Amino acid sequence: MTEFTVDIDTERIQREALLILFDNLNDKIDELEEEFNAEDDDFYNHMGLVSPGFSVEQISTDNFHAGTLAPLLTRPIEEFPNCCTIAYVAEPTGSTDDQAEFFQIRLAVEVMVKSQLSEMEVNSRIKKTIKAVRRVFLDGYDNRKLNGLVSSMGEPRETTGDVFAVVRNDQRWYWQGGSLTYPVLKYVQDY
Repeated sequence: MTEFTVDIDTERIQREALLILFDNLNDKIDELEEEFNAEDDDFYNHMGLVSPGFSVEQISTDNFHAGTLAPLLTRPIEEFPNCCTIAYVAEPTGSTDDQAEFFQIRLAVEVMVKSQLSEMEVNSRIKKTIKAVRRVFLDGYDNRKLNGLVSSMGEPRETTGDVFAVVRNDQRWYWQGGSLTYPVLKYVQDY
């Protein structure tokens, strides 16, 4: 059941999205591991190559954040991979309902991953972690409604950033970020 309130609740929206990911993302990564490996094997075998056996890292419970943390590139290695959620830009949609208004809210799920091996591995990790995030929200009605907090979550816009090479403790690391930005619809009652 959808919750009806007089508040737009962008902070609650980003927190609820984060809690769903906190509770489910690492399990989803584990669940998809066989699928990820099979896709890699098919791809590399098709080209006559041996699959490099790229893995997807679990996200530590300390590395889930509501809101953004900047500057991420100066943070210690232990803070990667990470996941954050932020709900921003809440716009009324122009409802004809005289009792309430629908608000279109952008909810971004931002993920950063690392690799010590290569740019190819970090790129594979970001793509697969983003895929796991989307699958978490596709699992069940409650996840798609943020446990009744919103009326709906549309299909996300996916973006992936550039690979950054960083030296930490005399070792070269590769970092890459990506995001899914969801259009979220929330019904907000008038006073």
